[in-house]
This record gives sequence, structure tokens and C-alpha cells, in this order.
Amino acid sequence: MNHLNIYHRLDGRWEGRIYREKKNGKRQYRSFYGKNKDEVAEKISRHCSRKKPNSSSLITLSQLYDEWISSNLHRIKQSTAANYKLKADKHIMPAFGCRQVTEIAASDIYSFIRKKQKDGLFNRYISDIIIMMKSIGDL
Repeated sequence: MNHLNIYHRLDGRWEGRIYREKKNGKRQYRSFYGKNKDEVAEKISRHCSRKKPNSSSLITLSQLYDEWISSNLHRIKQSTAANYKLKADKHIMPAFGCRQVTEIAASDIYSFIRKKQKDGLFNRYISDIIIMMKSIGDL
């Protein structure tokens, strides 16, 4: 799964970096540059949309979550598992549960964050939800 990071460089340009599967224990990065954040996001979006999904990428986020939580239950406390379940059931699954992982774009995540902010959730809580989503995707 691709991970996205866009930031303003000291030389005035914007850089977006994505990383993919780890090879030999090291992440593979790809950088995209532009004059503004939106231009970089568009370049990354075009790059990611060119990829053809394989059969293993047709999994929904709900299915991926089920695999992720079952593989982590032996490592986490019961209260942590309950916290994960609450966040997944209340926030993540209603928004993304039935969607294939490859269909979820960065713009969808940004819209999700804005909606949760408008709903009155604290930024730290929203951050915890996004971190959990990233962990699920790293499976």
C-alpha cells in the first residue's frame, strides 16, 4: 500500500513522497515535485491510478481490518483491542469498510479528516484514527 507525505521544501518547491512495499527491509521511495501542494497531490494521484490492481489488492478495508486485528490480538491488551474496535466500528468502517483498499485515495482521507473535525472530534483523536488506518494498511 502506498503512503503519502507532502511537504514544503526549503528551496520553495513542494515535494510529495510515497513509499511502497519494503524490499530487503528497506522502504522504496518515489518523489514528486510541484509548485504547490495540489499539483503534487495530482501528480501522485495520477501515478497511483495508473497501477493495475492484482487479485490480492481487491480486498476491502473491512476484510483487511479483520486480518489485522486477529494477527495483533496476542500482542495487545484487551482494553487496547476494545479501543481499536470502537474506532473501527464507529468511524473507519462506516466511511471505508466496504471499499477496496486500492480505491481509497488521499483525497478521501482528507475529506474524512475534515468531516471528523466538523463533527467536533479533537485533532488528537482523529490522528489516532488515521494512525490506526495506516497500521491496518501496513499488514
